[in-house]
Order: sequence, then structure tokens, then C-alpha cells
Amino acid sequence: MAGPTASVVVSRDPAAEDLDALRGLLDPPADPAAAPPISGRWITGASYDGEDLHWFDDVARCFGFLPRSRILLAAEGDRPEDHRRLGEVALDLARRFGGVINLHGALEVGSGEPVSLDQVDDLLARLEERLDWTEVSAPTDAFLRSMPGRVLTLPYETMDRRTWVEHICDAEFMAAWLRHPGFHMIK
Repeated sequence: MAGPTASVVVSRDPAAEDLDALRGLLDPPADPAAAPPISGRWITGASYDGEDLHWFDDVARCFGFLPRSRILLAAEGDRPEDHRRLGEVALDLARRFGGVINLHGALEVGSGEPVSLDQVDDLLARLEERLDWTEVSAPTDAFLRSMPGRVLTLPYETMDRRTWVEHICDAEFMAAWLRHPGFHMIK
């Protein structure tokens, strides 16, 4: 079963030692149960060719740099420990390379009470099918304001002409989110 994804957006292309460090973090763990595997690859600035880059200016305003490259990450499973490992690797890479974390979707949160990942997936599927982000954003917006760090909310139009968002956060927010009882990554 495919798991959640994220990417670490950075202001530079990788040096050889950066790629070595990335490989070291992503090497298969000795005990997969203790540290579920995460796959990843560093995509250079040329990978942005042909994409809608309107969000570059938003990232620069919020976080102080223009994106140049990104490290794509994917958990190989969808268990809570897979979500946690993905979040930890993304945080480590953001700190190591001075980047920010694109969560690849809307970080939907409610009351802050812990919920299962199945409940989160079910809720997101129902919400994203029928509603516009403006109809469901109030609890998430309040939650994001209550947390340390910075989160950029990037709206986009879906194929059926609704507004939805993706969130990009800094390392300070991700560290706090990892400690939160409702922590999950976006699938």
C-alpha cells in the first residue's frame, strides 16, 4: 500500500556531499519495523520547467528564499510509524539543507484530538470530493495559528473548479507537529 509523500524544497542544487547525506538517511534500515523505509530522490531546478511556478514568490515572501530544487520523499507504507518516519526524515532534511517541507496537500485538522489515519483518510476523501476549502478551513486555520513556526497555505483550483490548498511548513512547525497527538502526514 502506498503511503504519504512530502518534499523538502531548498534554495540550491545538491553538491556531491548532499547526495551522500541523502543516501545515508534513506538507506534501508537494519530493522524495518523500528524505522520504516522511506524512498527519496533529489530533483534539480530543471525539474520545475513547465510547472506553474506562481508559488515560488509566495515561498520567497514567507520563508525568505526562492526554490531551486526539491527532495521528493515517499513512505512505503501507510501505518502510523510510516507517517512518523516520513515526518522525521523531512524535518531532518529541512534542517540539514535549510529548506521547507511541502506537505503535498491540505493539513486537515479538527479539534486536536488524536484520530486514526483511516479516519483522516476517510474525512479527507469526503471533504475533497464535495467541498471548497473555504467551507472547511476554519478549524485548520485556527490550529495553524496556534502552533509555532510558519505555514504557507497555497490555494489552487481543482479540476471541478473548487478551491483547495496545499501547505508548506518550516522546520519549527514540523517539529511541533511531530509532537502533536493528531500528527499525520498527507496521503
